[in-house]
Amino acid sequence: MGMISYRPGAKLYCFIVRGRNKPGGGSRVLGVLAKAGANVIWMHMELLDEGTYYALITADISSATIGPGGVAKMLEEEEDVETAVVSPSLFENAAMPCWWFPVMVGDERAIVVRETVVEKMGENMERMFGSPAWAALLYHSGHEFGRASYKDLMRRLAPNMARSNAIMEMAELLGSRLGFGLIKVVYMDLDVKRFIVRVKRMFECEVARKRGIKGKTSQFFRGVVSGWLSEYAGEDISCEEVMCINVGDPHCEFDCRPAHR
Repeated sequence: MGMISYRPGAKLYCFIVRGRNKPGGGSRVLGVLAKAGANVIWMHMELLDEGTYYALITADISSATIGPGGVAKMLEEEEDVETAVVSPSLFENAAMPCWWFPVMVGDERAIVVRETVVEKMGENMERMFGSPAWAALLYHSGHEFGRASYKDLMRRLAPNMARSNAIMEMAELLGSRLGFGLIKVVYMDLDVKRFIVRVKRMFECEVARKRGIKGKTSQFFRGVVSGWLSEYAGEDISCEEVMCINVGDPHCEFDCRPAHR
């Protein structure tokens, strides 16, 4: 997402290849590129349906015997390849996969927001609403996000889950993959519905630290955890940030338990 390949002295081009899905299809595509003298820098290959795959490839053709158009033609002539298209370099020595649109999470469209945007948005919102109001808005927005995310994952995955705790493992992996941080549920007692969630490299807190904000700073993610666990436990769960990198702790940690006991 937003990846730009840069190699000094290279001639980088992006190729998109669509073909019929058969065992060894990817290796045959790589073989064509090797035959042309193109050096693969980056490649992503994915099955579109039962019969079709697509591959996004960034390759250095500075040692190739033919130009980028010739490489694309060679790819298209390969058995089982349906189409091969080349995109020009963005500028000297750099290229970017240009066909990856829209960005998707599951079957829903998403956008990528950089750290700088989040940082400036926080500054402006705090100035407009004040820190307590902005913190409350972040928390409650995160809470609803967490609830909705749990329901969505259960709708998609529940029929295929072989183990009762698989949904929690999926939450750890998905939350980390989406960039919140490296998430781990380190304690879980379903009888009393208490959970301890540990997060390394918490995005929200790292942004706050960059802005010079001290104290326990997770609002949105704390709400996400609260909303997710409330759906999981079937009871309103309150989460307290008991450790935070912005007070000198090695990681962030959330103690989560029923809100009305």
